[in-house]
Amino acid sequence: MKINRRNEQEEIEQKVKIQKDKEQEDLAFYESIDPEDMKLYERFIELLNKLPEEKRYEYIQKLIDAAEDSKSE
Repeated sequence: MKINRRNEQEEIEQKVKIQKDKEQEDLAFYESIDPEDMKLYERFIELLNKLPEEKRYEYIQKLIDAAEDSKSE
C-alpha cells in the first residue's frame, strides 16, 4: 500500500490545528475563572493529590456520581 505524502502532511496539519484550538479553548476557560475560585480549585487538587491513589479514584468517582445526580434533577 502506497502512502500519499500530501494526505499525510494534511492530516498532521489538521491534528496540529485541532491541538492548538483545544489549547486555546483551555486557556480561555482558565482565564475566565475568578482568581478566588482558582485558588480554591488549586487547593482542592493539592489535597486530592495527597490521597492514596485508590482513595483518590474513589473520591473522584463519588464527585462524578454526585454531579450526574444533580444534573438529572
